[in-house]
Amino acid sequence: MEQGRIVADGAPHEVMAAAQNLTAAQLGGFENVFEAVVQSMNPARGTMTCGLSGIEIETPLFHVEGGQRVQIGIRAGDVLVAAVEPVGLSARNILRGRIVNLAERDMIVAARVACGVEVEVHLTLAARDALDLTPGREVWLVVKTHSIHVAAKDRRG
Repeated sequence: MEQGRIVADGAPHEVMAAAQNLTAAQLGGFENVFEAVVQSMNPARGTMTCGLSGIEIETPLFHVEGGQRVQIGIRAGDVLVAAVEPVGLSARNILRGRIVNLAERDMIVAARVACGVEVEVHLTLAARDALDLTPGREVWLVVKTHSIHVAAKDRRG
């Protein structure tokens, strides 16, 4: 039998919140893991802006440098879907997209939404039906800044 090894220490929620690589993030329940580049930092607000595939995402401030590559992880259950463009929200990330497909998995619906990157979103059957979600439908994804987890990838580049 092959033995495993510990790659991080701390409380489980701390280890997963600061996952340092793609495999650990995916094992921790992050269905969405993307490579991004730090574009700007705003210490006064405790945030930074990361660019990926032509879109910008506001994330919590992390110990990196401008221009550094990072991985960002978002749990599918932390993404809200709106059938109309939302306004007046505290959430900083509102991404316009189009549903690529919907798949029922027991009592949830896994939606894939293209919005520069392809994001997996988990919904209830009732939410799918109430919003009349179908492939090809335009939607808006809403992600709170602090629902995004950041891990350093490398130095610049």
